Amino acid sequence: MNLSQISRKYAATLYDVGEEQQRLPEILRSLEDFAKVEDEHPELRRLLGSFRIQGEKKARIFRNIFGKALDALVVNTISTMLRNQRAMLVDELLPAFREERRRRENIASVQATTAVPLSGDLRGQIKQSLEKQLRQQVELVEQVDESLIGGIRLQVNNTVYDGTIAHQLQKLERSLS
Repeated sequence: MNLSQISRKYAATLYDVGEEQQRLPEILRSLEDFAKVEDEHPELRRLLGSFRIQGEKKARIFRNIFGKALDALVVNTISTMLRNQRAMLVDELLPAFREERRRRENIASVQATTAVPLSGDLRGQIKQSLEKQLRQQVELVEQVDESLIGGIRLQVNNTVYDGTIAHQLQKLERSLS
């Protein structure tokens, strides 16, 4: 079993228990909060990943820092990972949990890239249109790339729909060559 499979197993178990206890939103929020703290404090990531500190001690440190701030199921899961010397998988827990949620709740993740941030109304229209076409709930992940000039590029799984001005100009340039 490779590392990704192990992190997916932790995420699936966390999802199962969270669903049973009706705490999925709290779990997701706690995982996101922890990831944010880890991003803001790389020394925490180094501490948890250190091979010089025993797993039990890492779990104790983690519980002392986050025991009251995060959902108890998240604290227990990450503590177990640390005790079992799986610190290198902790960073994969949030993406694996999100993927597990999307899979079980039939949610499509759609990457929307635009030249400027989407307005609330346009975001809603795009999401509604995609949900109708895909026949599933859509989680819209937005990205801004000013080089697109205007329009939108959507990526659904491995399919890209490019309606950007930059893409149209490239097509025009190729046709004129």
